[in-house]
Amino acid sequence: MLLPAFALGAGPVIMAIQYAMLMNLGPWLTKAAGDGRFWAIVGIDLARFAFCIFVAIRFYARRRSARPLFQVLLVSNVLGAFATAIITGWMYEAEPPVADVVKALIYATIFIPAMAISKRAKATFTK
Repeated sequence: MLLPAFALGAGPVIMAIQYAMLMNLGPWLTKAAGDGRFWAIVGIDLARFAFCIFVAIRFYARRRSARPLFQVLLVSNVLGAFATAIITGWMYEAEPPVADVVKALIYATIFIPAMAISKRAKATFTK
């Protein structure tokens, strides 16, 4: 339960820092902003960011709905990472970056069954 709690707390902070760093790439950002594929990636990331905050609030409040929402978040992270990799590869006409997809798959493979089976998780989220 410690690792998912840390990930839900740190995830939005890390995403915000990444976007702040992205805004410092002035000329590249100006060039990319005219491309609809860039805005598709931004939309996917913002949706994941908002959903992560929503799940974190439910998780830290120990709501019963936090367990299935966390599992949906993990699946959406895999799908979002996959879509972002495909769009990024398409934008730059290169091999799609698969590292984020693999990380999301590993995390989901570990924690979806853990949240579904764990008696500790069932006992924790009771409100």
